[in-house]
Amino acid sequence: MRRMTRVCVYGIIIEQDKLLLTAKRSGCYVGMLDLPGGGIEFGEMPEEALVRELREEIGLEAKSWRLVGNYGHNQRVESENLDFHQLCQIYRIGEYRWIGDVEVEEVFDWYHLKDVLSLNLTPITRKTLLEVKRG
Repeated sequence: MRRMTRVCVYGIIIEQDKLLLTAKRSGCYVGMLDLPGGGIEFGEMPEEALVRELREEIGLEAKSWRLVGNYGHNQRVESENLDFHQLCQIYRIGEYRWIGDVEVEEVFDWYHLKDVLSLNLTPITRKTLLEVKRG
């Protein structure tokens, strides 16, 4: 069994009681909905990765954010012979703007907050949203 640890950053973006989620098109969570974000590259600070990932994935320029918390998840993915360990810093995005004329990497949409926990969410997204809801 292979082992993989991934250190990530994700953004919670809420507008008019709706949450922005991306549709996973690859990896062990394909077909599930996820917060926008991704892996921290070598030498990158978490906030730099957050800004880069949001720009690349959804064409959003984050201007302000605050750390919500650190979350982790372990999962065995039998189909890929993989033990997957994910460590994430989650940020609530405050001020932002959409970047025009940029090619984005992900498909994304807005989902009503009241319905979001009934959706097919990645484990870290579900865990994050449950923790934020409790807090």
